[in-house]
Amino acid sequence: MTSRLSRVLPALLAVFACAGGAAAAADATAPSGHVPGMGQGGSRRHIKQEDLGVQIVALRTTAGGLMLDLRVRVIDPDKSLPLLGRASRDPVHLLVDRTAQLLAVPDSNAGALRQRTMQPVAGHIYTLLFHNPGVVQPGDQVTLVVGDRSVGGLVVASGAPEKKPGA
Repeated sequence: MTSRLSRVLPALLAVFACAGGAAAAADATAPSGHVPGMGQGGSRRHIKQEDLGVQIVALRTTAGGLMLDLRVRVIDPDKSLPLLGRASRDPVHLLVDRTAQLLAVPDSNAGALRQRTMQPVAGHIYTLLFHNPGVVQPGDQVTLVVGDRSVGGLVVASGAPEKKPGA
């Protein structure tokens, strides 16, 4: 899957840029007041990542810092449906703790840059890409918002994962 994503990502980024990505990015990074899908009064339930049925494997910058790459491993397929389920209508955003800006999964002509499935599989790793117009830097903290639930304290790493010696 990773090799497929690395082949498709440059094309998707080009499509995103040509398809009015700047306008979508402006909407996606508007300062927060009311997070779409959130309960009355902007209330949000703070939960653990396990309550979303996933383990966050990685959150790092990619595409020259213009996107954030979130990788999650499914630990409970049923609980992960709001995040990964194809039928889910829960909006998914990253809330930048420092600036209170929302970062969305961009849409392109090829669809949303978010893996979705009818039935998540335990142990599989799924990818979500978020547009980052230079707001988030490595070391910043963000909160994953899924509908009216949130998982906070996620620290953004830089670029590709570190290679192990001898690899």
